[in-house]
Amino acid sequence: VPKACQVPLSRRCKFRANFSFVHMRMLPKTRAMTIEEILRMSFSFIDEHPDALWDEVPEDLLKCWHILIPLDKYLEGNYQSRYEYMIFEYALKKYAERADVKIPEEKKNELFCAFQMLLMLPYICRYTTEKRPLFPIFDFGFLLAQ
Repeated sequence: VPKACQVPLSRRCKFRANFSFVHMRMLPKTRAMTIEEILRMSFSFIDEHPDALWDEVPEDLLKCWHILIPLDKYLEGNYQSRYEYMIFEYALKKYAERADVKIPEEKKNELFCAFQMLLMLPYICRYTTEKRPLFPIFDFGFLLAQ
C-alpha cells in the first residue's frame, strides 16, 4: 500500500458527512489501509456519488487512485490486477451502465491515462490559489468523444 494511503483514522472518517462507513471496520490509527479496504471504500464512494465533482472526492481517495510512477512503466506487466486500475475500471463500468454506452476494449488504456492526468488536477488545485472549473470526475463521456 502506498505511503500516501496511510491515513490517520481521524482524517479517514471525515471524508464526507453523507459517505457511509457502516461497512468499514475501524482501523488502528497507525495502520495503513489494505488494498481490500481501499477497493471497498473506493467502490462505495463511486456507487454513492456517481456525479461527484472532483473537489468533492476525499483527498485520501485521490491519493490512493493516482499512480506516482510514469504511466508507461505502470502499464507494463499485469497492470489490470493493480488496485488503481481496478478502481478506474469499476468507475468506467458504472459510467457505461448509467450512460448506456459500450466502452471499446481498445480505448480503456487511453481512458485510464486520461483519467490519471485528470486526477492530477484536483490534487494540484487543492494546494494552489488557482481556481479551475469543476467537472464530474466519473463522467467519461467527454473523453470518449475524442
